[in-house]
Amino acid sequence: MSFLGSVRAIALRLSPGQDLLRSIEGAAEARGIRTAFLMGIGGLRVGRLGVFDGKGYTPKEIRPRGEGAVEIASLLGNITVKDGRPFAHVHAVLSNGVEVLAGHLLEGSEVWPTAEIVFLATQGEIGRVRDPELGYFRWDI
Repeated sequence: MSFLGSVRAIALRLSPGQDLLRSIEGAAEARGIRTAFLMGIGGLRVGRLGVFDGKGYTPKEIRPRGEGAVEIASLLGNITVKDGRPFAHVHAVLSNGVEVLAGHLLEGSEVWPTAEIVFLATQGEIGRVRDPELGYFRWDI
């Protein structure tokens, strides 16, 4: 069993048009966050999620019905270090009022009208290493 030390909270508000995943990673890098747990809510013009099939992620999109937004019902994940940079591993539950889609957040999820993210940044660092058996990048702790 491994443990990390104290936590600091950092709030992030995103603007229309920003890529949700890239913005999370960019904010982590700008604030020097190497390891954190995150949660968030908000809306999207388009949501892109995938489910891991053992080789990669098959992308699925969800779009609003009419003029509204795709609601981010739940956004949970973590920031770790992969290849020397902050890496966001984020899962989301999204809905347009008719459909619900859940999975791994992919690039191309466009914020609209806003997204509110809270990072709980920890001391220490969790890295990522490739698991040769399963083919994904797991925590290195």
